[in-house]
Amino acid sequence: MRKTLMTFLTIPFTTLPIALITNDFFIGMVVSVLASFGVYMFWDVFFDTIKKTAKRSNA
Repeated sequence: MRKTLMTFLTIPFTTLPIALITNDFFIGMVVSVLASFGVYMFWDVFFDTIKKTAKRSNA
């Protein structure tokens, strides 16, 4: 749930630069959707690393 929420919160910050760079709505939306998959994978690794670190510190 946190990964999805963080992905939705970061989509506007990835869409704006992509829209300004491409100046094309269709290409901007496609690249933005593809970037959201990458952002989701980033948050997945980030939260898994935090979870592993918390388990190690509690052990």
